Amino acid sequence: MANTTIEIRVNITNGSCNISTAEYPLNTPLHIELHPSELYGIVDDGRLPKLVYRYSGSGMGADSEPFTRSEDSDTWVLDTNLQFYYAATDDMYCTVTYEYERKYARIKNNIIQCTSDFPDGLYTLTEHTITVKANDNCEFHVAPKISYYAYDESSLPWEWRYFDQEFNRVSESEYTVTLTFNSDNEIYTVSAEAVEKTDVTDKYGLIAVYKPDKEILVALSKVRFAVPKSTTVDVEHAHLTVVNDEYIDTVKYAISLRKMYFKINTRITENICLGPYNTTIPCPVIGTDIIKLDMGTIAITGRHQNIMDYKNTDMQIYLPFAGFIELEPADFMDKSISLRYEVNVINGDALAVISADENVMKIVNCNASFPVPYRLNDRENVVTTMEPNTNYLLQEKPFIYIKSYNAAVPDTKMPYNDTKFYAKFADV
Repeated sequence: MANTTIEIRVNITNGSCNISTAEYPLNTPLHIELHPSELYGIVDDGRLPKLVYRYSGSGMGADSEPFTRSEDSDTWVLDTNLQFYYAATDDMYCTVTYEYERKYARIKNNIIQCTSDFPDGLYTLTEHTITVKANDNCEFHVAPKISYYAYDESSLPWEWRYFDQEFNRVSESEYTVTLTFNSDNEIYTVSAEAVEKTDVTDKYGLIAVYKPDKEILVALSKVRFAVPKSTTVDVEHAHLTVVNDEYIDTVKYAISLRKMYFKINTRITENICLGPYNTTIPCPVIGTDIIKLDMGTIAITGRHQNIMDYKNTDMQIYLPFAGFIELEPADFMDKSISLRYEVNVINGDALAVISADENVMKIVNCNASFPVPYRLNDRENVVTTMEPNTNYLLQEKPFIYIKSYNAAVPDTKMPYNDTKFYAKFADV
């Protein structure tokens, strides 16, 4: 009695088949497809999957039909009618056996305000050069990195460990890295964060000025100590990784920590980066180095409306961070007096600019900040200009103090009969 069906046994490693092991009718069209699992594909090694007709008794192959490869894919296809002559008369079965090889690795991008020429997806296990570029008006403060698992060949036996490889700098807004993907690692993670350019970075280079509050400083104090990044050196034909297990105080990369006594508006928030270390703590970023503080305008009117207002009058202005400053009455009497501060947030240096009728008449140098101790050792000390005097009556608004004598000879008796009054500016 002639056979009408034949068993097809399917065994696909690292892949799948559209048919399963079962009996299929002879002399009937059958479409078979082989598909790889993720990260696997066809390696050009000459191996072709085949539908092999085998004798049940010995398992020896009697005939075969080769699959063909689909264009631009890792899929094998075969259209057969199962018409092998002896399959109808002899005890036979068919096999479809194939093993897909590891061919791809996945790139996962964790990037902010920048782009990569390798978007998320699968890429062959070959050498690739990845370029990361910052968006318009942005730049990198910390070098991008690519993270992956690989065997560390610098030790014997080889150690399976996690690598963080930094990109190479092309410019402040472009970094690149060349890497050969290995078959042992599945995911390569690209991490990069570009930040908006500011007046600070344009003037001073790669300096970021943050405005942390108390909560941010507390959070920073908890993560400030980190394990140093390992470095790799080439020695002849070997790559040696130098690892330091001692903790490093990342705050050593901070130039200064200063308390400012006025409001600073910000519009950008970034993670605090200290040298090569990203703390992942978000913090407002100050975009300009010069902050202008308008203290307002006051009018000073002489009491006598004659020369007595100038010759018999003493005038002083109290300036926070500077103290009492003598003013020449002839320059300011019967005029509108305005005051503004211009403060450099990098070091706290400030100018107090005093104008009369919109003409600058006096400029006073001072420092409108206080250095906060954040690191101390045998070689470092906090240096401050703060003294217990009127320079730091910080709760007092700036004001002008005038004393005008009622007579040619000043009154020295108590209480004074002379005229004294204050004219206050706005709050700093």
